[in-house]
Amino acid sequence: MDPLNIVLTLVSLTLMIVSYKLIKQERKFEKLARENIALEESNNRLGCELSTANDSKYNLLAVAAVQLENLKNSHKEELKAARTDAVARSRSIRSGLEKENFAPLVQDRWDLKDFRHIGDPVDYIIYDGYAAFKDGTATTVKGVVLLDIKSGKASLTTGQRRIRDAVAAGNVSFATYNPDTNVIKEWPSDKS
Repeated sequence: MDPLNIVLTLVSLTLMIVSYKLIKQERKFEKLARENIALEESNNRLGCELSTANDSKYNLLAVAAVQLENLKNSHKEELKAARTDAVARSRSIRSGLEKENFAPLVQDRWDLKDFRHIGDPVDYIIYDGYAAFKDGTATTVKGVVLLDIKSGKASLTTGQRRIRDAVAAGNVSFATYNPDTNVIKEWPSDKS
């Protein structure tokens, strides 16, 4: 799942939780209001003044109204903080993607024409010297490089570290597959 979707999902879940709390408080408020109306009607029918018990209901209603207002204000603050965080994360992700796309243009070690973007699990495969070979200015390809672009505090994922380790251990080969004959040829041929 893409990091932006994760952030948006977390923000949505936070909003749902806060909304649930607001609805719960509103229901309590409505229940108290209905009880208060029923008591007032009862008092009007009987021609009685509000009793001490009714005064405590008004106090509870006032307390509930204050709590509801506090919850609404808290919800607004949490929502504002979540939006600010989502915007900051979005900018960071966007910046990383821009750097990933422009990195081949600003580096000077490899020929830009040798880059092939694959995106996952690494960003690029570089066929070092292939463009020169194709142009006839070289007779060999110097090598193959798996390149991942990292910016800021980003680090290799677990999968990328395992790929790096496999390359470092020499567990790299070239293979061809013919679907007509279902034959796979692999170099070096001593791979098992």
